[in-house]
Amino acid sequence: MHKDAEAPARGALISHTDDQAYAAVLPQAHAGGLGIDAQPRIARDALGAVLTQCMGQAERQLIAAQPDPPWAATVLFAAKEAGFKAIYE
Repeated sequence: MHKDAEAPARGALISHTDDQAYAAVLPQAHAGGLGIDAQPRIARDALGAVLTQCMGQAERQLIAAQPDPPWAATVLFAAKEAGFKAIYE
């Protein structure tokens, strides 16, 4: 791109953990309604606090029924965060 050219507006999304980072860049016209999130795996000893503070009863039941509840909670928490970003950011 020429240094004097005007760049089109962009929508940018970022998320990171201690050892991972993710970014998405889109033309502004297509950026609305997109959200991303990255979460470290929820530790088994932190699972109860996450479930109590961040999940509703139906979500807690769904997570408890999974073969790996900490992983299921991590995925659901990240999905909820991404959804929030898509709606409000």
